[in-house]
Amino acid sequence: MSFLFGGGNNTASAAPKIGGLDNSNLSSNEQAVPVPWCSGEGIFPLTWVVPEVYNLVTVKERKKVSKKKVTVGINYYGDVAGIACLGLIDRVTMIESGDKVIWEGDEARSDVPGHRNYWRAAIATDIGTFYVYWGRPDQPVDDIVLASLGAKDPALAHPAYRRQALVVVKRYYFGLDSTTVPNTRIRLHRAPRPAVGNFPPMIAASDQATRDKAAKQGESIVAAILELLTDGVFGAGLPARHFVAAEWEALSAAVAQKAGLHSPFIDRTRKVRDAVKDYLSYFDGYIRIDNGVLRPGMFPHDGQVPGLAAELTEHDYESKPSTTSTAPSRAVNEVQVSYRDSDDRLKTRVANASAADSVQARRAHEPRRVDMPGIIDGAQAASYAARAAAVASEGTFTGSVDLRRATAGNGDPLKPGDIVRFVYSPFAIDRIVRITGRSDPWRGPASIDFEAEHGLFAALPPAKVEPRPQPGDRIPYPITKARVYELPEGLLANAEGSLSGIAVAFLAMRPRSYYEDMPAMTGLDVIAFDVWDSATGASYDPLGESQRGWAVRATLSAALPGDDTDAAVQIAIDPDNIDQDRITEQSAAAQANDTLLLIIGEEVMSVGAINAAGLNWTLPGCLRARLDSAAEAHAAGKVAWLVYADDVTPLSHKQWTPDTDRRFKLQPRTASDVLELSQAPVFVYHFKPATAAAPVAVTLEPVPAAAAVGDMLTVSGEATAPSGNLATVAAVWMRLGEGDAPAGEQTLSMVVCSGAQKSVCPVATMAVMMAPGRYRAEIRAVNAAGATTKATSGVVVVGAAVVPEEPEKQVPTIAAQILEPETLTLNGAGNLHLTVLPVQSHGRRHLISWCVTLGLFINAESEVRVVLELAVARAGGWPPGESSSMDLGKVRLRRTYTEEHTFSGTMLYDPPADLTQYVLVIRGESPTGAFYARARSLLVQDMPGS
Repeated sequence: MSFLFGGGNNTASAAPKIGGLDNSNLSSNEQAVPVPWCSGEGIFPLTWVVPEVYNLVTVKERKKVSKKKVTVGINYYGDVAGIACLGLIDRVTMIESGDKVIWEGDEARSDVPGHRNYWRAAIATDIGTFYVYWGRPDQPVDDIVLASLGAKDPALAHPAYRRQALVVVKRYYFGLDSTTVPNTRIRLHRAPRPAVGNFPPMIAASDQATRDKAAKQGESIVAAILELLTDGVFGAGLPARHFVAAEWEALSAAVAQKAGLHSPFIDRTRKVRDAVKDYLSYFDGYIRIDNGVLRPGMFPHDGQVPGLAAELTEHDYESKPSTTSTAPSRAVNEVQVSYRDSDDRLKTRVANASAADSVQARRAHEPRRVDMPGIIDGAQAASYAARAAAVASEGTFTGSVDLRRATAGNGDPLKPGDIVRFVYSPFAIDRIVRITGRSDPWRGPASIDFEAEHGLFAALPPAKVEPRPQPGDRIPYPITKARVYELPEGLLANAEGSLSGIAVAFLAMRPRSYYEDMPAMTGLDVIAFDVWDSATGASYDPLGESQRGWAVRATLSAALPGDDTDAAVQIAIDPDNIDQDRITEQSAAAQANDTLLLIIGEEVMSVGAINAAGLNWTLPGCLRARLDSAAEAHAAGKVAWLVYADDVTPLSHKQWTPDTDRRFKLQPRTASDVLELSQAPVFVYHFKPATAAAPVAVTLEPVPAAAAVGDMLTVSGEATAPSGNLATVAAVWMRLGEGDAPAGEQTLSMVVCSGAQKSVCPVATMAVMMAPGRYRAEIRAVNAAGATTKATSGVVVVGAAVVPEEPEKQVPTIAAQILEPETLTLNGAGNLHLTVLPVQSHGRRHLISWCVTLGLFINAESEVRVVLELAVARAGGWPPGESSSMDLGKVRLRRTYTEEHTFSGTMLYDPPADLTQYVLVIRGESPTGAFYARARSLLVQDMPGS
């Protein structure tokens, strides 16, 4: 016998949420998503069962403009179907579409055949007709939409979706210019129907008080547990022989009277055991197994000592008991209960309670937060929190002991669930405990586990509901005052990462927020905004990360001439601003550093002193034409923006092109909610026309006209672009063929220009003379438009290396000592060039080689790992345990690799009697799994006696 499930507090869920939403908020058409199960009240998004919208209808939206009617958009309608939850449901009370309530009422299931609500409820709304099937076990195939699909094409045939709440929507209005089905949620009531026992639905009780309680709280949680244990479709499917119906019915009545009704739900895959354990914690219940029968019970919490099965003392113990208890200073004395409020569309709320005596005695709070989504009544949540705090403040006491005799006073064996008095004088323990487990070994004494009986305290005062109003979530107002600002080069110098082409920033005035249920209450809760980008306005894509920098909007009070270099700018602050208090005057050093900016038209100014008289500000001594902008003449009334340079966030997109329109939406957010994107106004911006760029100049320092193999020559120079439009600058070493025509090349270095490098980019690198021949050095600069400018050196003649003679020792000969440079091409995105220097043999046991990476790998998907490996092969193989290869070195290269790495190593090997083969292997790997290899093979002759 054992406890199958135990009571306890249900800790907060660790399930992740995206954007404050979980899968109880959003409709889905994802495959293999579990359909929700519930008992009591629930509000669930539809899980679509159709792969596409059927019977799509488009209607032009026409409005009168002047004397003509013009088309301003397209209205889309269609037919869809989805599942709300599992099981037979009893009522539908609300429908949401796009987070708006489109219908509220009370459609109840009728069990009279022929009644209009026998199979389904037909609910007509302004945006379509919803057919809600109750989920009967003999439910027919829907004849509104799905049956006709199967008749036209058997591949599209749908089942009847029996024992599932199917929702079919006919002529569903998606919106103006919207082809996306709105997020759709259904609020419903469902009574559990276990395969064992009789549990009439509380929502259909004969008395009004019980029906009202069911609508406010839900259904029997004991019946819900039993349904999960016995149902063969979405539960464990345990046979009826494992249950005594009368015990479960009695417990259900007792829990409903003592703890109320509940609305548990499951919206993700869970083990039945875990779900049942959670639901037992709602009334501090347990289930024990007695000869294969699951017997339920609960800790009564009534302050009364239950009837004792036995009294255990040290005379009954085979050995010293093992006990554990919570120190008084560590016991929890405050409980915060998270529940769903049935009066507020089942939104999450929190109820708090403390054990007053414990808090007063310890002068400290020891809180615990528990998630109880099955509670949907505020008063019930407050009562649960009070009882949970009182029980928790008692602390815990658990233990185990071996017994000489393990029988009750009537001679029956002690079993889990029995209440006993546990006395152990040496520890001064005298507690009322409940047996939670028993073990009977083949030989030896029986052992029991126990824990202190819960709730032996005086009756609690009635729980008080929080009297303060619940204003609901804080929702941001739209951003209506903002500017798209195409940035000058000076504002891009400190931009993080690389920006391609056009770069803009969004200067936005922070809007206020309002409370969902009390719109008249506004606040300053907007913390950030997201930028959405579109070419046509049909659909929008997110751009960049959330931005937390805000600007202050103003207008010029007086005209500002373009030639005033020491301007005193007069502005009037927009009264709708809420961030002007953040704007403070700057020191001379901060002003010189362009800390606080004033942007008017295309001109950027740097602000120092500020003289404020209410909303009328004077900014004396503004520095004009800052950060590569030009001074302009500005008329009175022109819009101006005050913004800190650190709050300017540059954004770019490869599809942005000059002299074209682009549409943007700014979506503000608070800590608890985000503005619906459909409610955000559209900002249309026309990018500036492309301007003719000044020519790029490239210089190359002279290189020697002659060199020898093994020499390293410096290749240096500089590229300058007055327009600041340098994209890349590369140094290249070219091998010449017949007639000095290029016959191959090696990229020595490449710089992806950013910041100041876009105007002036110096280059300095080294070229290693690998083989005799004729060569040239070249520096190539590519601007943003893709045009290339070059500077090329004269011919460099490379001769053979001169090896000094060593009369005292003979140098071993190595065939093909000089290797051509290896080139690895990774994913077609760029080249990584490896220069391999000559191999040297030192003695009979040494081989030395080294590798220099001189190349660039640009625009890689991720970092690259390069390995140089030295190996020696032998015709007869190697003896066991002897290594035939080693890694000479490894290096990890960043995505934009501009440095030079040298790695080398020495390998020892036993001298073979014959020729050996030396193999040099170069490998390039990326974390995505791509693998590239090049190998060179040489014969090495060992010299005896060296």
